[in-house]
Amino acid sequence: MKKLFIALTVLFTYSCKETPEITYFGGEIVNPYDDTIYLLYEDDIIDSVELDDNNRFMFELSDIKEGLYRFENNEYQHIILEKGDSLLMRLNTIDNSFDESLVFSGRGAEKNNFLIDLFLLIEDEEYWLIPNFYDIDPVLFEKKLDSLREMKMELYADFVKENDNSDLVNHIAKASIDYPYYRIKEQFPLRHKYSNNLDSVPQMPEGYYGYLKDISYSDSVLVYYRPYLQFMDKHLNRLAFMYSQKHRKDKGTVWPLQFFVHKLDLIDSLLSKDAIKEDLFESTALSYFKVDHNNLNNKAFIDHYHTVSQHEEKQHIIDNIYHSIVNLQPGKTVPTLTFVDMEGDLREIDSLHYPERTVYYFWSMSQKNHTKNIRKQIFALQEKFPNCRFIGINIDSDQKMWKDGLIAANMIEDTNQFRARSFDYLINTLGYIQPNRVIVVGKNGKVIEGFGNIFNVAPILQRNDSRLSQRVYR
Repeated sequence: MKKLFIALTVLFTYSCKETPEITYFGGEIVNPYDDTIYLLYEDDIIDSVELDDNNRFMFELSDIKEGLYRFENNEYQHIILEKGDSLLMRLNTIDNSFDESLVFSGRGAEKNNFLIDLFLLIEDEEYWLIPNFYDIDPVLFEKKLDSLREMKMELYADFVKENDNSDLVNHIAKASIDYPYYRIKEQFPLRHKYSNNLDSVPQMPEGYYGYLKDISYSDSVLVYYRPYLQFMDKHLNRLAFMYSQKHRKDKGTVWPLQFFVHKLDLIDSLLSKDAIKEDLFESTALSYFKVDHNNLNNKAFIDHYHTVSQHEEKQHIIDNIYHSIVNLQPGKTVPTLTFVDMEGDLREIDSLHYPERTVYYFWSMSQKNHTKNIRKQIFALQEKFPNCRFIGINIDSDQKMWKDGLIAANMIEDTNQFRARSFDYLINTLGYIQPNRVIVVGKNGKVIEGFGNIFNVAPILQRNDSRLSQRVYR
């Protein structure tokens, strides 16, 4: 590894006039999340390497496909690689965020530093500025947003002028400005409606949607690029919302089933690349099952999902979530659950292990404020309902971090604290896990509430088990 870094330094200093066929990508990660770095093209892992003793790594790639790649070390970021690049990166996951500490050097650094600088600039705007825009008049909103885009387009013009970029690089760089801008324009009508408590979306200025003539539903270069995918999702959401508003069955509401089914149809009709269609089918299904747990609706949705999706592996994932929701309907016998205890052993809890009404709640070490609020709520509920058992399920993967976190967070007694075997296990068994979700099980092992909220569970706990266990969603 040391010799390879020395060789790269020579390459950086004495670059050849002819483009080399070998492409290098390496670097150093201070405080890495784990020991493995993955390099992906489109959605496929093309290589992985282990960090050395100095937390350095190197990929040596021959005859690569030029375009957008992403590297992963728990989190991920996009990079542009072209033949002959000798790209080094450095980041520190603790001193700054994963993205904020990321810097590039070597051949290919200019385009990648431009990309990450744009990403951070847009991220700051969306955190500090854009949220203040959603309340204002649509005409003023568009003017403010256009001025932000013009500033970035000036940076882009300088970048193109000062560097001998390929058309591919210029295309990606401009898309890094355009698609976040398009996405915010897509978001505004709905955000403005809800922010101002309006009955319908506002009338937008003439020409507001003019950018749609410039978008591509099948850009093979951008198809797995985060800004492009985020735009496409918001764009499809707006189209599905407008359709649902037009065809709504209940005045003033958007029927979730109608919205999400139509979104599936939009994905199927507008997009041409099967892989990205399947990713969006999957994310749409996951979003749907977060908000609708009605048996009949769920059956209609999963049937329609199978008419558009052709990906067996993703279908299997969605089918598992669907069946887990069916199995957690009120009155159903709670499925056997297996968690990790304080000693690192697997503990099985079947339907016979409910001597008292039981509430499962979920928490994570990474969400400190949420954990604090959960702890406070659990203490209050324990005092109000002393005959109930409250079981905390930690969704993190690290056993030691979880045990240390229990002490630091001053959570409830150890006997009622477990860790998830894996996040996939939770999803396949209990459906999508949202931060405030609770599952309430009666003394008879029957589900009382499969999709409750920890901050609104008290009314459920005050009711009678036998009456509740007979309540089934239709």
